[in-house]
Amino acid sequence: MADEHSGSAAQRPGRFKGRRTAQVIYYAVAAAIAAASMWQITHQVFFASTTAEKMPYDSCDQALRALYRSIDEGQRAAQIDDGQADNEAALRRFRASVASAWQWRHAVADMCRGAGQEGLLDAIEQLRYSEEHGVRRQAAELTHQRRHVRDLVATNLGLRQ
Repeated sequence: MADEHSGSAAQRPGRFKGRRTAQVIYYAVAAAIAAASMWQITHQVFFASTTAEKMPYDSCDQALRALYRSIDEGQRAAQIDDGQADNEAALRRFRASVASAWQWRHAVADMCRGAGQEGLLDAIEQLRYSEEHGVRRQAAELTHQRRHVRDLVATNLGLRQ
């Protein structure tokens, strides 16, 4: 009976080394992941690069006017028919048009905090999102209307685009 177990006793040191090696690898990978995560978080919190770009607005009023004007510009950009008659293309054009002004939204909020214009900023921001929603809805309706008229013109006038 001792001979039956002697083979497994000879394999024990090998199994033990294999298990120990697997554990060391497992814990090394876990520690590497934790260290990399800790480094990324620390780097973002304490060493994040600050943009060298200065906010283009000198006053709260100037910034709010720019944000408001960007919404009108976005509306005009969304209405351009560049052959892409879908609502996602119109929405992309709207967002691209307002992006340059609205990238400063948080800085504008900080600037306007003491000027008593927080309510106006909130109203302009609500208008932006309402206009964005309207662009999506109008573009969808316009896409349907364009297809309908195109089909009618093709059928009744024999014109194809």
